[in-house]
Amino acid sequence: MALGNEEVLSTTEQAFAELGEGALGDVKTAVTTLKKMKGVGPATATMVLQAKRDEVPFMSDEAMMLVFNCEKVKLKYDLKTCMAYIEKINEIVTELKNGIPVLRRIETNMKNIRHLRSSVPYLQNIF
Repeated sequence: MALGNEEVLSTTEQAFAELGEGALGDVKTAVTTLKKMKGVGPATATMVLQAKRDEVPFMSDEAMMLVFNCEKVKLKYDLKTCMAYIEKINEIVTELKNGIPVLRRIETNMKNIRHLRSSVPYLQNIF
C-alpha cells in the first residue's frame, strides 16, 4: 500500500522497535512490517534495518550469490530466501568467531568472483 511521510516514519519506527536485539524471529517480523510499504521488499527492508542494527545483513545481489553459490538469475527476493540468507550469514559469522576453518568457502567464493569477473565485462577492471 502507498504510504504518506507520516506512515513511512511510523512504519519504520515500528519495524525498528520490533527488531529488538536482532534475533532472527525479530528480523522476520521487522522485514514483514517494512514490506507493507509500496516498493519495499526483503532486500530494501534489510538495508533499512541495517541502519539500526549492524547485525542485520543487507541482502545484496553479490552477497547472496556468494552465500548461495549461484548466479543472479537464480536469486529469489522473498521472505523465505531472506531468512535463509540471514541464517547462512549468521552461520558464517559464528564459524569465523569460533575459528572454524572457512578456507574451502573462501576458495569457492573466489572461484565465483573469478567467474563473475569473466562473465561481466565491466567488472574485469574492478577485481
